[in-house]
This record gives sequence, structure tokens and C-alpha cells, in this order.
Amino acid sequence: MITATSVRAWELDRTPDLVDLVSAARDAGHEVLLIERPMPEAASLAALGKTFDIVAAPGGVAVEDSAGTVIDFEPAENRLLGAARIWRRLCESLVSAGPAGPGPVAVGGFAYRPSRDPAGPWSGFPALLLRVPALAVMRVRGRTFAIASAPDAEALLELTHTGVRAPAARRLDVTAALTIGLAEAANGVTTRVRLSTGKDVDVKIPAGLTDGQQIRLKGQGLASPGGAVGDLMITVTIAPHPVFKVDGTNLRLDVAITLYEAVLGAKVRVPTLDGAVEIAIPPGTSAGRSFRLKGKGLPGKSGPGDLFATARIVLPEKPDPELEDLMRRWRETKPYDVRGQ
Repeated sequence: MITATSVRAWELDRTPDLVDLVSAARDAGHEVLLIERPMPEAASLAALGKTFDIVAAPGGVAVEDSAGTVIDFEPAENRLLGAARIWRRLCESLVSAGPAGPGPVAVGGFAYRPSRDPAGPWSGFPALLLRVPALAVMRVRGRTFAIASAPDAEALLELTHTGVRAPAARRLDVTAALTIGLAEAANGVTTRVRLSTGKDVDVKIPAGLTDGQQIRLKGQGLASPGGAVGDLMITVTIAPHPVFKVDGTNLRLDVAITLYEAVLGAKVRVPTLDGAVEIAIPPGTSAGRSFRLKGKGLPGKSGPGDLFATARIVLPEKPDPELEDLMRRWRETKPYDVRGQ
């Protein structure tokens, strides 16, 4: 349950370096975000620590306190609308105190965590939507304000930067998730990705990319007031294929054959990523026998993998009296052991 939380806002009589402030907070073990908004507003904001997080959750969005405990939940099919509703409710509990100044501050969209991916139709949606930091330092048009929403948050302003600069640009990296098809992973593709920042980026997927592989695009992250620019890290997932199963660089699939094809032999067409090919089924083929199509797998460092087609014998859909009579005669006159008993 959300309880009333005092929020104090005041104007600073000094102008701290936000990059140094963020670096010092990181050195002290606090989570940080640094955001710069260009002209005409020319606003910069350093968010230090956390008081609340509005996060994507199964079936909607939730509010977590600084310990990660869920204190409110808003069911929603549209998580953006759900986040807006729960943010209004959270704002009602953030009671302003002290001199007049900016109201409660929430930042977000830059702390996507793959380990908290909601999955399903919301796969790739930022796990962290909004954060109410313990202390926000906002610089707007030459004036600097501080907004504290946690006890003793003002002490964060007094943190001393260590002798070795902690690279604030780490928090300027942007992460994204992308799902592609198996053929796109095998052949390579250029696709467009919408980032949590609202920016669209064209990404070139190299041929032979593996599931879970990351692609780094340097200089495509966020920019700090100090000039540092983060990178874009894209985690690529290969969607399950309805026919092929991936086994390293090899592909596997089942090929259905009739009983008479298994007994007498036949030529059947087998799909590959490059189009269907014909393979010969020799007479007397048992179910489970695999046929290797060399070089028809996925690209790899040591060359392309292979495609393995495994025979699966399929009987007629409807019972056949003649087939049943034949099998009875075989059972009586030509029994054979297939289980080693």
C-alpha cells in the first residue's frame, strides 16, 4: 500500500557539475541516471538513488519501493496507460514540503533489464518504466533545483568524487531487445529498432548471428552534459521456427513418409532455408533414421552446418482392413524382435 511521502524541492545557490555528481554517487554504490534534453528547453537532470519504481509486471504495472517490495498494482492490457494511471495515484501520495519549486520527478526508459523482460507480447518492453529517485538535481535555463523524496537524500549532494573518475557514461548506454526469424539470422538482414528513448535506429544483423548474441553500436546511446556518449546494446533473440530446430550450426527437422515409402523406398522433398530439395529414402527405412544434407545448416566460423532430416513413418488417417489383415498375417508368420527382448 502506498503511504504519504514528503517531497522537498528547493533552488540551489550553487551549480554542481552533474557528471561529477553522478560519478560520485556511483562510486558510493547508488543507482544513477543522467539525462540531458537539448534546446529549446535546455534541461539536464541527475537522478540519484531510488524511492519508487514503476515497473512492468505480468498483467499490468506495479509500484516498488526502494527495497523492491510491490506496494501497488494497476492491471492493464496497455501498460503505457496503466503506468499513467498508477503515476497519478503515486503523485497523490508525494506531498510537497518546503519552498515552492518543481513537483515530484520521475524519470525512465533508460534502465531496461533483460532479466525482467515481461515476455509474451510485451517482450522487449522496458522492465523499468519510471523511477522516482531519492534525489533529483534539475538544471533548467540556468537555474538548478533539487527535489528530495527520501530522508537524508540531501546528503547525496555532499558526496565527494574519488580520485579515479568512475565513467558516468556507463549509465548512458541504451539497451534494446530485438527478435528476428531464423532465415534472417542465417542470411543477415538490416532492420529498424525503436529504442526506449523514442529514437529509431537501423541495425545490420550479420549472417550467422546466434540466439542471445549482443550487437554494440558505438555512439548511439545517450549524451551527457560533459560530452560523453554511451553506446547502444541490442540483445537479439531468434524466434522459434515452426519446422527447423537449431542445434548449434546444424538444423534438424522431421520428414513424414508413408509406410510403403519406408518399405519400398521413395524420393521426397525436404524444406531447407534455401528452398526445398529432393532426398532418396532407401527401401527398408525405419522411423528415426536421419539423412544428412551437408552445408544446409546455419553459417558458422568453421563453415556452414548441416541439415539432418529424420524419417517419421505416418500411417493412414483412417483404419484400413487390408492393412490390418496383412499385419496380422505378418505377426503370425514373420514375427521379429525390435526391442531386444
